[in-house]
Amino acid sequence: FLPGGSLGESHLPFNALNIPAEGGVIELETKPDDPYSVKIGAVVVDGELYIDPAPERRWYQHMVDNPDIRFRFDGQSSIYTARVYAVEEADIVSQFESGRVVLRLGPRL
Repeated sequence: FLPGGSLGESHLPFNALNIPAEGGVIELETKPDDPYSVKIGAVVVDGELYIDPAPERRWYQHMVDNPDIRFRFDGQSSIYTARVYAVEEADIVSQFESGRVVLRLGPRL
């Protein structure tokens, strides 16, 4: 997928109740001051939504600089504000490809 810009203006706070049980493709927007968006796969583990970018991805570096993101599930119109949180719990990390960074999407605090 090629990167794009802003997902749009409307947005809702992150709500775990709206996570599809199986996860799927999401459109993820980083860099609020100069939006950069990508389509990526997201996985649900124990009711939480995770992504696992490769460390060299530009959009991952954006999230290191600013963990506040926006996203929507592919094919849906609702855009959610969220934050990414680094995951280090071995039982979660072991479910992802080695060498990837595991991030949980959750509400902004």
